[in-house]
Amino acid sequence: MNKLLPFLVVAALLASPLSAQGQGIAVTGQAGTLGVGGGVVLGLSNRLHIRGTVDFFPYEPVVDISDITFTVEPPRSVRLLVDLYPVGSIRLTGGVLIQGDVNVTGDPGPQEIGGTMYTSAEVGTLTGNMSFDTALYGGIGFGNPIGKSLGISLDLGIGVRSEPVVTLDATGTAANDQTFRMNLIQEQSDIQDDVELLRYYPVISLAISIGF
Repeated sequence: MNKLLPFLVVAALLASPLSAQGQGIAVTGQAGTLGVGGGVVLGLSNRLHIRGTVDFFPYEPVVDISDITFTVEPPRSVRLLVDLYPVGSIRLTGGVLIQGDVNVTGDPGPQEIGGTMYTSAEVGTLTGNMSFDTALYGGIGFGNPIGKSLGISLDLGIGVRSEPVVTLDATGTAANDQTFRMNLIQEQSDIQDDVELLRYYPVISLAISIGF
């Protein structure tokens, strides 16, 4: 995956030699499907920028997955990107999207685990984890923050990664029961199927930049 970044850098350098006019630094604040955050843009030439961003969600959404209501603790997201400007302020972007694990907690109350109903006491606290590998990121964007005291830009892209690995655990009175553990494994598999599409993460991000 990391082979993409040096390839893009070399291609841009061949297309556009470094020039003082295109060099500079800008800081950004952005909001979108990755949450809210900030970033830094380093302009190397008129057609080549290197960019890093960090985003997080300021809230914990509640979602239904496989008929279980979970409170989700979203991960932080880091993008390491190379921006190529073939025409004007239109950019082509490639790089990587790095996200931490997603932790979830089931709502208290009776739950259907692996097709069997269990009481609140039997389930206890139901927790889950979804782990992701680093994603390849590609997209397009509009706006050039370098050389502007104040600017606005838009990113449209997608991160592609492998299917998340799901694990579940419970703390109730049935936690050590063999049948319950087998049902919990079945529930993990059901959730794994439900979240398969999360391997494709769409990115829409609107940023405000300050150049130096």
